[in-house]
Amino acid sequence: MKQIFYVSLLCVVLPSCNRKSRLEYALEFAGANRAELEKVLHHYAQDTLKYKAACFLIENMPYYYSYRSDQLSHYHRELYPAAVEMGYDGVEALNRLAGRYGQFDATQLKVVYDAHVITSGYLIKNIEQSFKVWREKSWNSQLRFEDFCEQLLPYRIKTEPLEDWRDLYYSEFQPILDSLPVAPGSPLAAVEALYDAMNSKRWVMLDNPPALYPFPGAATLLSNRIGSCYELAHLGAYVMRAVGIPGGIDGYLQYPYGAGIHRWNFILDNKGNTWEFSMNAYRPRPAKRESPFMGRVFRQCFGVQAQSLPIATGMRKDLPPLLNSAFIKDVSEQYLHNSSLYVKVDTHEKKDNLLYLCTFGFKSWVPVAWSQWKDGIFAFHSLERGMLYLPAYYISGKVVPAGAPCSVNADGTHTFVPFWEGDRQTLRLSRKYPARWVWDRYNRRILNGKLQVSDNPEFSNAVTLHTVTKESDMSWSVAVSADTQRYRYARYLSGDDGHCNMAELEFYSENGAKLRGSVIGTPGSYLNQSSSAKEAVFDGNPLTFFDANEANGAWAGLDFGRPERISKVLYLFRNDDNGIRQGDVYELFYWNNTAWISLGSQAGENAPLEFANCPEYALFWLHNQTRGSEERPFFYVDEQQMFWGKPM
Repeated sequence: MKQIFYVSLLCVVLPSCNRKSRLEYALEFAGANRAELEKVLHHYAQDTLKYKAACFLIENMPYYYSYRSDQLSHYHRELYPAAVEMGYDGVEALNRLAGRYGQFDATQLKVVYDAHVITSGYLIKNIEQSFKVWREKSWNSQLRFEDFCEQLLPYRIKTEPLEDWRDLYYSEFQPILDSLPVAPGSPLAAVEALYDAMNSKRWVMLDNPPALYPFPGAATLLSNRIGSCYELAHLGAYVMRAVGIPGGIDGYLQYPYGAGIHRWNFILDNKGNTWEFSMNAYRPRPAKRESPFMGRVFRQCFGVQAQSLPIATGMRKDLPPLLNSAFIKDVSEQYLHNSSLYVKVDTHEKKDNLLYLCTFGFKSWVPVAWSQWKDGIFAFHSLERGMLYLPAYYISGKVVPAGAPCSVNADGTHTFVPFWEGDRQTLRLSRKYPARWVWDRYNRRILNGKLQVSDNPEFSNAVTLHTVTKESDMSWSVAVSADTQRYRYARYLSGDDGHCNMAELEFYSENGAKLRGSVIGTPGSYLNQSSSAKEAVFDGNPLTFFDANEANGAWAGLDFGRPERISKVLYLFRNDDNGIRQGDVYELFYWNNTAWISLGSQAGENAPLEFANCPEYALFWLHNQTRGSEERPFFYVDEQQMFWGKPM
């Protein structure tokens, strides 16, 4: 809805600018509040630089607004305290507020345009404070005015409430810099000091806020640190602007290994190198890394960007939604590799003057980069190596392939993915998405874990049926027991530094029946989240698991109520639920250079799926029709799934 609003407003404003200046249009847009904006211009009539700064803010002001509603005020004010009360569980906090004030309803929101309500005093104070911190920090001596306007001057970021926030943030964070033994000589050193100080207060992640939930304001964020990466990036931007650290918000519009937009903060060091960081998440690190896994990186800007897709194409109406914003700037060269791709298309073969590179997103190809046809070539630069791209047109709202999928190799060369039928083959598939790097660490937590039985609830005389000696592969495992004795209690006992982390545990009797009982085990959970307590091991949901506070000795089990003989145990360790799930329906596709072609569907059985009569060589995609969002194309080589790249 917000993206549509921006585009609609631009369609009105920018054509008008052909007839009159953007400044004049903004003053007209202000209506009854025009006099307040003119007071600012008159105030700076004799100060050329501050007058230009005022013009920059006012010219872009028609695109900015905030939301109001009584319900929204309650949510912004009470969500963080509720999360603290619930043991830092943002989801449970949302449920509590929904019970108190009703499910969040975006239809109740009232749009308030900045140009209609902003005061001259507010704008003048914002300009004065931003110039003050620009000039008082030694590292800003080389900061260009154009960068100052984007990185230090803006009074807002998105749709948060208008607030007098600069004094609040300056008084909170400037003393931290003043208290350092040696004054920071670079913005990077300043951010590192602020990062260390800010981590004294926990941030509560809320990755799935209600639909169209507006951003809280700066004052709210400072005291109520809850939200997704958006809010976290906002907090970092407020801090930097308040104390004169040039930087802002970067991110990708489409995660190249599935669904999702992500944002973080950026900063430039004294040598002009870009560093990325996230307050309360991770310290500054070089933006240009070997495997960033971003696909394409864009900078969130306050002003209209001349090189953005809608502006560069004269406000074309048939543009891909993610790229159809005049307020983003492609900064991929600061993050990705120096590789390029040139797609040659003759005049008689060209379907459009615009060509896109797509990554595989949420069950489809999604345009993330664009190029205009020139001298028979579409040129794409700063491409990420190891990434799979599809060159395509975007016509009538649909992605139209313009060639085979292509990867930029580690040495900068390209590999186009061919397709041929060849001899038919049978595919045995165990996953729909590659394991992220973090699972290399989690999978080791199962080592030396034990399946035990006892006739004592304290397991003082425990009998070990099975000890785990291999890392988890995130699939179901079975342990067969030869013990003929009967026991009332059974459990999984965590290995060293395992925090239990068992997701599902099933005990079976000698006649093959699944045994039931009362859940027993180590009390509590990490951050007191109820969804991560011992009951998660027996809830039938493979995505929930017991995350114990104790690194060693934590356990979860069942009291059967009477002695039982256990013949086997099925167990599933902490996992991403991207394996084959019993009862879910999976459909296999292959890419024939123009479309995804189905090879049929079948139900999962907690074991590899078998699809016969498949092409000898092609790009494949296994789609779960029942649930989930993480899916990724792959090859099948030497009877193994070979996913393209490995996500973070």
